[in-house]
Amino acid sequence: MPESVAQLIEALKPDPWRDEVGFSSELEEAHKLLFGRSPSKDALIKAVNGWVQRYQPCLFGRVAAKSGFLSYCILTEADLTASDESIRAKIKDARLQWTREAFEGKKNRSHTGHSLPRSNLA
Repeated sequence: MPESVAQLIEALKPDPWRDEVGFSSELEEAHKLLFGRSPSKDALIKAVNGWVQRYQPCLFGRVAAKSGFLSYCILTEADLTASDESIRAKIKDARLQWTREAFEGKKNRSHTGHSLPRSNLA
């Protein structure tokens, strides 16, 4: 059994159903932004936040995204194939930043997600 996140990522296999069905058009649009040519951290966050503002099922989530109250920790493919300690440190740093901003009243929710072009893998 794989023991690290990098090993789990490497073990992913193509999902035939997802290859056939694809994603919704709004998610495909977000994917274009997320998986374009080396997007910056700010561009990744803007793409995710834009999707959340329009398509997140929870009304409170959409309002929080529009108001700038959400924090994001985006893990890129490079992050996910690094050591588990490196991943843990990146998430810890993002949570610390969110805690500071929440204490100051700037943020009220934190999300961690990945930017992995192989999202159609299972």
